[in-house]
Amino acid sequence: MNATQAAAAIRTKFDTDWTAANPTVPVYWENENNELPSDQPFVHVSIRYGAARIATIGGDGNNVHRQSGEVIIRVFEISSYGMERARDYADDAATIFRGYRSGDLHFYTAALAGSPDELDGNVISLTVLASFFFDLIG
Repeated sequence: MNATQAAAAIRTKFDTDWTAANPTVPVYWENENNELPSDQPFVHVSIRYGAARIATIGGDGNNVHRQSGEVIIRVFEISSYGMERARDYADDAATIFRGYRSGDLHFYTAALAGSPDELDGNVISLTVLASFFFDLIG
């Protein structure tokens, strides 16, 4: 698995599971030209890669390199709906990746991180971090 394949697998998993649980709450992915709504809840998702390390040494071209990363999910909710619904959405997002494994893609934890942010007095946001790794052979 490489970074592009991992990102595609992550996106497919999130889009499928999120839409099944919350069909009226749109998903926006990083670096896509989308106009974000100001009158309804939505989620914004990005993927960040971290440090890589050698997991096993197997000879020329057969070393296993373990690549770490995080999926950062920001849940945006209209302030007047309150924190309870925002937390429900954040819990739904974390549940998608918590303990998830598919082929060489492994997630450890997924949970709310930090405290809520209030944006412009009308929107609040919560952040969910989901830690993962995948292995590269080479």
